[in-house]
Amino acid sequence: MHTNLKTLSRQYASGMISRADYRRARAELIDALHNHDQTQPHTTEPAVTEEPRRQEG
Repeated sequence: MHTNLKTLSRQYASGMISRADYRRARAELIDALHNHDQTQPHTTEPAVTEEPRRQEG
């Protein structure tokens, strides 16, 4: 059964599935997301800021 976490939570809240079934299915969803995570860590660089110009008077 393919579902999302929102649907799964609603099914559990309405009594359509047991707590054990909810927890098992939720764990499978989370594992599937984790196993397909293709994101790569990024290194951030500090922003380059200009120093304010001094008024000569």
